[in-house]
Amino acid sequence: MNEIYKKYFSNRYDRSVTMTFYSLFINSAICLFNFGLAIYFSEAWFSLNATYYLLLALAKAYVLRLDYKAKLILNDTERFNVEYKVYRKSGSLIWLLAIVYAGIGLWMYYGENATIYKGNAVFMFALVALIKIYFAIRGMTIAKRIKSPLITTIKILNVANAMVALVVTQATLMSYVLFPHAITYSSYTAMACAFVMFVMGIHMNCSKKMHIDSTAKYR
Repeated sequence: MNEIYKKYFSNRYDRSVTMTFYSLFINSAICLFNFGLAIYFSEAWFSLNATYYLLLALAKAYVLRLDYKAKLILNDTERFNVEYKVYRKSGSLIWLLAIVYAGIGLWMYYGENATIYKGNAVFMFALVALIKIYFAIRGMTIAKRIKSPLITTIKILNVANAMVALVVTQATLMSYVLFPHAITYSSYTAMACAFVMFVMGIHMNCSKKMHIDSTAKYR
């Protein structure tokens, strides 16, 4: 047990990668669940959500695959260069996520349709959203300390996931208190989040060449 902890949780880098590995399965399960609902109900809403989580899962799988290759590189400069390439290429996946989520926002606006939870589920999803937002913010501060492009990529993906949770929670809470046009106002938030994600993705694609920091914590 102690050996497993040392291998996967001994430092912030390994913990971030390990948690991303587990979240990949969660995102994949949500994707399959939404695809199943889309087929059963023939609803485009579920298809859009499934597509979003599919892209999110693919982005995480891509990062994890490159992380495995990067760990085999003993030279820190070469490893940093590999991670930087992952960072830049992942920007395309981020703005693709943004486009899909903009589509979800438009669907909410024109169709006034969204998945709304009721009863105790409202507070449960609100709590989950707050936890995701907290860890997304905390993750970005950790990424600055680690100074690894790959970990920064992981944390940006977590920010994108937290934005989705924020929109769902907003729509659910506003509907719970019978706020007029709750879905419409939530669609504005969704499109704003999509815009932020799009800018982040383009910024990653166009970022200037990084140089390895002597304080980067790879091991």
